[in-house]
Amino acid sequence: MSWSFPEPAARPGRRRRHLPAALIAAALAGPASPASAQTVPELTVRGDLTYSPNPLLLPGDDRGALLAEVTVDSKLTVSADQSELAFRGTITDRKYSRLYGNVLFGEARVDATYRDSEYLSILGTGQFRRLPLIDRLTTSVDAGIDPRAVSNTIYARLAVRWNPDAHTIITPEFEAERTGYSESSLLGTTRVMRGAVSIAARTDATTTLGARGGARFSKARGGDGTTWFLDATVEKVLRDWKASAELGVERNSFRAGGLPGSSSPRSARLLIGGRGSLCRDRERREICFRAGLFSEISGLGGLQRRTFLNASLQEPIGERVSVRLLGEYQHAGTGSDGLPATDAYRAAATLEWEFLPSLTFGGTLEYIRRKLGVSGAIDAVFAGVSLRFTPRLQ
Repeated sequence: MSWSFPEPAARPGRRRRHLPAALIAAALAGPASPASAQTVPELTVRGDLTYSPNPLLLPGDDRGALLAEVTVDSKLTVSADQSELAFRGTITDRKYSRLYGNVLFGEARVDATYRDSEYLSILGTGQFRRLPLIDRLTTSVDAGIDPRAVSNTIYARLAVRWNPDAHTIITPEFEAERTGYSESSLLGTTRVMRGAVSIAARTDATTTLGARGGARFSKARGGDGTTWFLDATVEKVLRDWKASAELGVERNSFRAGGLPGSSSPRSARLLIGGRGSLCRDRERREICFRAGLFSEISGLGGLQRRTFLNASLQEPIGERVSVRLLGEYQHAGTGSDGLPATDAYRAAATLEWEFLPSLTFGGTLEYIRRKLGVSGAIDAVFAGVSLRFTPRLQ
């Protein structure tokens, strides 16, 4: 979790702004004068060509295929008087040379920040995302169960950020998410609602301490789950390193579905959970380590414990050439009897060459592996090239 503290006010008193309508009007009208609103458009077009002997990690022989895909990613950001409205749209068309057909996926998202005064801000997010689960092998508890599936997620978030003073942030928030699955007979729709309140206090120039508590209510075809959680949080910044951590407890209960009036509750369990990161971000140089342990609803039914480890590195090896390395591991254990646990691994190396200011050529070598329950593991290698075009729009 990251916190942003307000700058000291230039003069006392509350400054009321009526900006949402102005921001939307500016977005529709196009670029405006710096005194009223600033509009920043962005566009990226990318093409990829990849081969894998088993691109969906399915059992059996003769699974190889060539993947060709085109991605268009656009973003429009409108800011005025310290408030902001950002639209983002991404669409990808992926075609397989044999066996798997093609899949169209992407994202539509809007983020809004309305600053009423130096003390109060309102933040909102709305999103629709469609994504193949094979691309989320190490970030979803369901990907290891059925990597052929495609997830369709609707997400919304509303938060109020209150700064009673220059050192404290109090944030109540509410989130709702619905995920359905196509191309799968194993996974069912899940629904999650979460409410939480967090408080963060900056104790010195480099340290922030806080706490967060709330509840998460989830529903899957196997029944309903309730999670109460309470975490202690800390964030530390030292030069270009930034460390953050959350550690606490969660109390999970699950009521299995059955005939009307006959659902049976399972005993609540008190579990330790948390997550942390250590990252260094310098110009063209990034290194990051992340880890976490928490509960998550599964499309297979019930709550699963998810453990993940992640390490990434981006390093320049010349003025126009850079290398990126990634390693990820996920274990999704189950909190319900009879549901399988999964393990997933991903390792990737990418070399990029910016041979023109708006054109970048890349080559990637990737290895992925999944293991479901007591069955054997299935792995595959991917080798591909890409071309990315990022025009200047202003």
